[in-house]
Amino acid sequence: MNVKEKVQELLKYCSSYQGHSYMVDERRIDETFRIVLSEETEIIENLEHLHFILLTGEAGDGKLHLLRSLGQRLSDYRFQNYQDFSALPEEKRAMPIDDRQEPGKKELVKLIADIIEGKSEQRIIIAANVGYLAKVSLYTMNQCH
Repeated sequence: MNVKEKVQELLKYCSSYQGHSYMVDERRIDETFRIVLSEETEIIENLEHLHFILLTGEAGDGKLHLLRSLGQRLSDYRFQNYQDFSALPEEKRAMPIDDRQEPGKKELVKLIADIIEGKSEQRIIIAANVGYLAKVSLYTMNQCH
């Protein structure tokens, strides 16, 4: 099925009410439909050289979907995955399950700066809502000066 045919197929799901008869048909179809975005291709082609990847956008833009698509590759290149920047604590804290430290937003912003300046070889990928990331970054940078 080509993209045009798939879009035509999906149009029947665009109903204004939940009782639409086609609502669950897509779940019953035994075929996959996946579009690889140019951003995903670019990340995959450059993983060997990347140390910091930032996925930004509004809620629902597909940041988490992209992280899931890249999952094993990111693991192979030892990327630390921060899939929800807004859910991180403000400052690092001990994890209740073991002795590991979970970085907070402030530490993560500092780590980003260290990676960009070549002071760290760590590999991280962060998904963040754009407005929230900007707010925390500006606040953290003001605290450092």
